Amino acid sequence: MFSITVSGLVFAIGWATTRHVRSLTVATLGCLFLGVALLDLGHTLSYQGMPDFITASGSEKAINFWLAARSLAVGGLLLAAFSRWHLGDTPRRYPLLIGVLLLVLLVHLVVLFHPQLLPRTFVEGQGLTGFKRAYEYALIVLCLLAAGVLLRRLRAPRRFNASALLAAALIMAMSEFFFTLYGNVTDVYNLLGHVYKVVAYGFLYWALFIDTVHQPYQALASSEHQLSATLAALPDLLFEMDTNGRYLAVHTPQHAGLAAPAETLVGRSVQEVMPPESAQICLEALRVAALMGHAQGQRISLPLPDGLRHFELSVARKEGEPGREPVLLVLSRDVTTLAEQQLALEQESRLNQILLGLPALADGLGEEDFLRHALPLVQHLNDSAWVCLRVYEAGQNVARLDLRSDAAPPDWEALAWTAQQTRQLQHSVPSRPPLLALPALEQGQVRLLLGVGRTQAAYGPRDLEGLRILAESLWRLAARRRQELRMRQQQQELDYFFNANRDLFAIWDRQGQLQRVNGALAQLLGLRAGELQGHSLQAHVHPEDRAATEAVLHTLGQDGEADFEHRCLAPDGSAHPVEWRVRVLDDLVYASGRDVGERRAQDAAIRTLSTALTQSPYAVVVTDAQGAIEYANPAFEAMTGYSEAEVMGSNPRLLQSGRTPASTYREMWDRLHAGEPWRGEFINRRKDGSEYTEEALIYPVREPSGRVVNYLAHKEDVSAKRAAVERIQQLSHFDQLTGLPNPALFAQRAQALLTPGHEPVTLIWLDLDNFKAINDSLGHTVGDLLLRETAHRLNGQLREHELLARQSGDAFTLLLPGCSADAAAAHARQLLAALEPPVPLQDQELVIGASLGLAQYPQDGQTLEALLMCAETAMYRVKQEGRNGFRFFDPGMQEHSARALALSASLRHALARQELTVVYQPQQDLHGGGLYGAEALLRWHSAQWGPVSPAEFIPLAESSGLIVPIGDWVLRTVVQQLAQWDAEGLPPLRVAVNLSAVQFAQPHLAQTVQRLLHESGLGPRRIELELTEAVALRDPEAARRTMEALSQAGMRLAIDDFGTGYSSMSYLKRFAVDLLKIDRSFVRELHSNPDDQAIATAIIQMARSLGLHTLAEGVETEAQREFLRARGCDAIQGYLYARPLSASAFADFVRTQPKLS
Repeated sequence: MFSITVSGLVFAIGWATTRHVRSLTVATLGCLFLGVALLDLGHTLSYQGMPDFITASGSEKAINFWLAARSLAVGGLLLAAFSRWHLGDTPRRYPLLIGVLLLVLLVHLVVLFHPQLLPRTFVEGQGLTGFKRAYEYALIVLCLLAAGVLLRRLRAPRRFNASALLAAALIMAMSEFFFTLYGNVTDVYNLLGHVYKVVAYGFLYWALFIDTVHQPYQALASSEHQLSATLAALPDLLFEMDTNGRYLAVHTPQHAGLAAPAETLVGRSVQEVMPPESAQICLEALRVAALMGHAQGQRISLPLPDGLRHFELSVARKEGEPGREPVLLVLSRDVTTLAEQQLALEQESRLNQILLGLPALADGLGEEDFLRHALPLVQHLNDSAWVCLRVYEAGQNVARLDLRSDAAPPDWEALAWTAQQTRQLQHSVPSRPPLLALPALEQGQVRLLLGVGRTQAAYGPRDLEGLRILAESLWRLAARRRQELRMRQQQQELDYFFNANRDLFAIWDRQGQLQRVNGALAQLLGLRAGELQGHSLQAHVHPEDRAATEAVLHTLGQDGEADFEHRCLAPDGSAHPVEWRVRVLDDLVYASGRDVGERRAQDAAIRTLSTALTQSPYAVVVTDAQGAIEYANPAFEAMTGYSEAEVMGSNPRLLQSGRTPASTYREMWDRLHAGEPWRGEFINRRKDGSEYTEEALIYPVREPSGRVVNYLAHKEDVSAKRAAVERIQQLSHFDQLTGLPNPALFAQRAQALLTPGHEPVTLIWLDLDNFKAINDSLGHTVGDLLLRETAHRLNGQLREHELLARQSGDAFTLLLPGCSADAAAAHARQLLAALEPPVPLQDQELVIGASLGLAQYPQDGQTLEALLMCAETAMYRVKQEGRNGFRFFDPGMQEHSARALALSASLRHALARQELTVVYQPQQDLHGGGLYGAEALLRWHSAQWGPVSPAEFIPLAESSGLIVPIGDWVLRTVVQQLAQWDAEGLPPLRVAVNLSAVQFAQPHLAQTVQRLLHESGLGPRRIELELTEAVALRDPEAARRTMEALSQAGMRLAIDDFGTGYSSMSYLKRFAVDLLKIDRSFVRELHSNPDDQAIATAIIQMARSLGLHTLAEGVETEAQREFLRARGCDAIQGYLYARPLSASAFADFVRTQPKLS
C-alpha cells in the first residue's frame, strides 16, 4: 500500500505543477505513475487469500497486475532518462491522462476476463515460470539502461535532479532482481523486492519534488531579492496602479518627488493627490497603456514643497491572471530642468515670432482692430488665462480703449487704476491667482496698460521681461498705426473732396501748364485727369476768350486773387461757360470753378415750365413729401376758389367733402408709398361749399438718389362729364318705360349668382298674354301703361336679393337665388295672383294674364344664356297649353338643343369644306356721302342645314372653342382680299373685322395681325378691329395693354355695340380707341323714341369731346340718317345704304361710288 501511496504522490506532483513547470516529461511521468498506482492496487487486491476482485484471486492474477505496473514504472524511468526536460508551452494534460487510463482499463479487461491470452507466469507448486523470470530480467536491463543514460547526463549541465533518478533506476533494477528469486509470494526475496521498489519510488518522488517545487521556490526568492535591489537602485519613481488610477504599490526610497507620503498613497487615487489637469493626463496614460500595452511621453506638473515640478510618465501593462483587471506599472521621471529649459526656449521663440509678426498685423488693421487681434498673441505668450488692455490719451485718466478677453477678473478695474496711478508693475496678493499689470509709458505718462493673469503658476522674471517688451512694442506699433491712418484719412478726404466734387478744380503754374485737375474738369474737357497734366490751359479755352483770360492771369501778383469767366471747349466743339475763382500760392495758381451753362439752361427751362404751368387750363398742385402744398397754379384757384396764398402750406384734405370713399384714399397712398403713380376721382368741396367731381393724376417726384421729395397732382373738374356718363349709364342699363334693369344690367348682376358651388337659383321668364292684341287694338299708350303697371305689381312681389328686369317688349325675367322647386312654384303662383286684379283705365278695366317659364340652376343650365333659353322654352310651352300658368323646364322641350349639337359638329368641318364665306357691308360717310369703309361679316352655308344665322352659329363657335381658328381665318381672308382689290386697281379700302373675346385675349394678337399685313404688303390703317364693351371690360388692364400694342402698330380700334354695356368715360380715356359704334337697338326706334334719341345724342357728344369718331349700325330709314347727320355722327351702316355683299359684288359697288371718304 505504501508503494501505491508514493505512486499517487508522484502523480499528484506531476499533475499539480504542470501549469507552472510546463514540462511534457513531468506531465507524462505523473500520468504513468497514476497507472502504476492503479495496477499496484489491482495487484494488491488479487493476492491469494484476498477477497475475490471481480474474478477469483490468485498468485498468477496478482503477478500479471504486477508485471503491468512494473512495465509502466520502467517506461516512466526510460522517459525521464531520455527526455530533455525543457520548458515550453503548457502540455495538454487531459489527453495524456485519458490515454493512461485507457491503457490501465485494457490491462484490467485482459487480466480479469481474458487471462488465457497472457503467458503463464506462476504455476502452483512449481513457482515462477520462465517467462516471468525472463520478463523480470528484461525490466532489469531497461532499468540499467535508464541508469546508464542518467549517469552520462550527470556530467552535463541540466535543470532536473538526475542523481535521484539514477538512484531510483538502480534500486528498481535491484528490486526486479529479487523478484526473480522468490518461489513463494511470502518468502524473503519477495519482501526485499517490495522494499527496494518502495525505496526506488521514494527517490523518484524526491526527484520530481526537487524539480517542480523546491527549485521554483528558490528561484522566486532570488528574483524577489534581485527585484528589491533593482528598485532600490532606480533613480525614478515606480508605482503600481489599477486602471482607475488607484495606487496599489509604491516602489521608491525617494519621497521628495511624491505628491503625498508613500505610506498614505496606497489605496488612494490620483484625483485625490494631484491637481485635476495632471490627474487627467495620468488617467489618460493609464487608459492607453491598458489598451495598447504601454504609453510614454505624457508630462504632468505637480506643486511640491520645493516648487512646481515636472514629471514624464512611462506606463506599461503588467500581465496578470486571465480574467483579472490588469495592473499597470508607472515610471515617473523628474524632467523639471529639461521642462524649464524647453519653456524658456519656447517663450523666447513665441516672443520673437510675435514681435516679428506684429508689424505686418498692424499694417492691415486700424488701431483698435490691431490691439484686439494682439490679445490672443499676448495670452499665448505665457499661457495666460486672460488678457486685458487699455489705451489712454495723453494726460487723461479715462481709458480711450478698453479691450479684454473672456474670463477677465472683476477686480481688473481696481488693479488697472492702481497701475495707472503708480505707473509701475502691480502684483497680486497671495490669496489671489497670479496676475500682472504692465504700463507702457510715454514721456512719463501711462499710454497703454497690459494686464495678464493665470490660475496656477506665478509669473517669473522671464515672463515679466517678455510681457514688458511686448507691451512697449504694442504701444509703439499702435501709435504709429494710428498716426498713419490719420494721415491717410486726411489725404483720402482731400482727394475725395478734390475728385468727387461736382465743381471744377485745377492747379497750373505761371506758364499756364496744368499740373492737376479733378474728375469733373477732366470730364468736361473730354480727357482723363492724368492725360491733362502738362497741357496748356489756353488750349482748352475758347479762342475768343483767351486774351481776356491771359490778361486776368497776368494781373495776379505773388498772392493775388481774382474772379473771371471764360468758355471751355469740349471735344465735340461745344463751349461751356465756366466761372473761376483763382489764387496764387508759391508760383502755382489754385483755381475752383463751376460750369454755369447747365444752370443757366435749367433756369431758362424752369422759367418756361413755370409759364406753362401758370397758363395750363388744368389745375396743378405740388406738395412736399408730407403733403403740405408748395405750389398751386391759377387753374387750381379757378376750379376750387382758393388762391395759392390761401392753400400754401396746407394739406389738400381741406378740399374733402366727406363723400369720397376711404378706400380711395387708402389705394392712393398705397400706390404713392410704393413709388407708383395713381389716377382716380375725388368728390371735393369748393371754397363756396359746392361739390364737384375731380379727376386727379398724382405721382411722386424723386431726387436722383431715389428719395421722394414732392408729389405732383394734375386735376380736372369732370362733373359735367360725370353727369353725362351717369346719364348714359342710366339710359343704357335701365328700361326707360318701367324703370327696371334692362337685359345688359340683368346679365351683369346675374353673373355673380351663377358661379360654381353657389346656392341653387331659379330663373322665371314671364310673358304677358295677348299683349300684342292689346297694343294693336288700344294703342301703344295703353300698352305702355299696362307694362308700367305690370312692372309695379311684379316689383311688389320681390324679396330681398331677388332681381326683376324687363327683357324685351312684354317679356320680364326674375332671378330667385336660393329657391327650391316648391318655393319657386309658390312664388310663380304669387306672381300670377298679383296680375289677376283688373287694370283700371279711363272708362274700362283691363284683365291680363301671363305665362311663366321656370328654369333652375345648375341642373337646367350653367350659364345665364342657357337658363334664359330653357325658361323661354318652358314659357312657350305654357302658351301652347292655354296661357296664364307656369311650367318648369323639361329637357324634352328643348328640341333645338339637338340642332345645336348637330350644328356644332358640322361647324368643326365647315372650314375644311369651304362652307364659310366673308361678305362685306359698305359704310357711308355722313359728311361727304361717299364710301367710309366696310365691315367684314361671316356667313355659313351648310351643305346639311343650308344657310345658318350668325346669331346661331357664332355662340356655338365660342362655346366649342372654334372661334379662334375661325377668327384667324376671317382675318387672313380679309387681308388677302384687300391685297387682291389693290391689285385690281380699287382705291385703298378700310375693312372692320370683329374680334371675339377669346381672340382678343390671345397673347400675341398684335404681332399676328402685323405679320399678316406685312406678308400682304398692306398698311396697318387698312384694318379696323372691333370689340364689344364686355370684352374690353372683362380685364381692363389687360385690354388696355393689348389696345396700346395694336394702336402703336398703327391699327384702328372700334368699340362695337356701344351703349349696351358699362359705357364708362374713364375706360374710354384709358383705351386707345378710334371709333364708337352706336348699337342698332338705339337706332331702331330713333325717329319715335325720345330715350333712344337722348342716348344716341349723348354718345355722339361724348365721343366728340374725347376726339373719337362715331358710326351708327342698323340704319334703315332716311329719317334715321338725317337725325344722325344732324347730331354730328360720322358714318352709318345698314340696309338704307347697302346690304352685305360678296367680294366681287362689293368691288363692283366700290367702282360705282363717286368718291372714297
